[in-house]
Amino acid sequence: MSENKKYFYLKLKDSFFSSEEMLVLESVPDGMIYQNIYLRMCLLSLKNEGALTFKNMLPYDLKMLATVLRVDIAQMKMALELFEQLGLVTKTDNEVLFMSDIQALIGQSSTEAERIARYRKRIADSNNVTEKLPESECTKGVQMLQSCTPELKIEKELELEKDIELERETTTRFHKPSISEIQQYCEERKNTVNAEKFFNYYEANGWKVGKNKMKDWKACIRTWEQNEKKYATSQNGGYVNNKRPASDNKVGEIDF
Repeated sequence: MSENKKYFYLKLKDSFFSSEEMLVLESVPDGMIYQNIYLRMCLLSLKNEGALTFKNMLPYDLKMLATVLRVDIAQMKMALELFEQLGLVTKTDNEVLFMSDIQALIGQSSTEAERIARYRKRIADSNNVTEKLPESECTKGVQMLQSCTPELKIEKELELEKDIELERETTTRFHKPSISEIQQYCEERKNTVNAEKFFNYYEANGWKVGKNKMKDWKACIRTWEQNEKKYATSQNGGYVNNKRPASDNKVGEIDF
C-alpha cells in the first residue's frame, strides 16, 4: 500500500510572468536570474507556509540563502532588496523572511489512499446518503477508480481540487477580529503573541496576507506563534530555557 503523505508544489497561473512584479524584475539587468531566485525561494518556503527557516528553527539570512540557492551573495542581496520593494517578500518582527504571495501559489497533492477516501465521500454526497454506503458499493467504486488510466486519474484529481476550492470560496467569509478576540484566542493557546501588535499590523495592510485577502485570522495567529517559538529556540542555541546539558559544558569540547 502507498504511504499516506502529502506533496506540495507551486501553482503558477499562465499569466504569472505577465504580472507587474515579474515584468519589473524582467526589466532590470539579470532580471530573469532574479525571477529564478524568487521561484526557488518560494519552493524553499513551501513546507513552512511561506516562512524561510532552516529546519523550522533558524531564520535564513543573506549568506545562508546565497549558499542554499547557489547564487552570488551580491546577486542575492540585490534580489532581496528588489523583492522587498515589490512586496514579494516581507520581514517579520523576529527577522523571519516571509514570501508574501505564497498562499496563492501553494498546491497540494495527496496519495492514492486519500484520493480513494475523497472518491467514497463524493459518492455519498452525490446520492444524498446520510448513512455509510454498503461496503460492496464502496469497493466497486474504488475498483473503478483504480482501473482508470493515469490521464483520467489526473482529470478526476483536478476536478476534485476545483470543487474543493470553489466550496471554500463560497462558504468562507472573513470576519475581522477585535483586539479582545485576538487576546482571548492567544490566552487559550497560551502563546506570547502581542494581540494589539497583531491587530495593528493587519489593520494597516487591509487584513491581507501578501496580496490576498485574509481567510482565517486564527491560522495567522498560529503562524506568528510558530515563528516566535522557532526564533526563540534558534536564539538560545536550540536549548530549552537557555539551559545547556551538562555534557555540553565540558572544558575543551566543541560542538559543530
